[in-house]
Amino acid sequence: MDSKQLVAEYRLAHWMQIIQDRQDSGLNIKDYSSRIGIHHNTYFYWQRKVRIAACNHIAGNSDETSTQLAPGRFTEVRVVETVEPEAHGLIRLELHGIQISADSGYPTGKLIEVIKGLASL
Repeated sequence: MDSKQLVAEYRLAHWMQIIQDRQDSGLNIKDYSSRIGIHHNTYFYWQRKVRIAACNHIAGNSDETSTQLAPGRFTEVRVVETVEPEAHGLIRLELHGIQISADSGYPTGKLIEVIKGLASL
């Protein structure tokens, strides 16, 4: 890995942490940006870059900056029970209000990748 890639990964990881801190703070983007001394447009710029990297990671694209999108944290994943008779064999997961449904035969590894990608956003 060359130094440019290393710097790009470091910056992306740094902004992923800033975005997570903003979400944890409960502040809106304008107030949070003002609080940490950046322009809110800078925040939006990096938020977009982080989202693109997450989507590329989920899609398996290796031409973009590869970075660890799930930075060593645990997040609650809740299995939502269903009473719909036609939903037998269906997996439903909910993460921060986002529901993911998949056939029970869907590869578990792919579901985990989707969850990690969503958790990092």
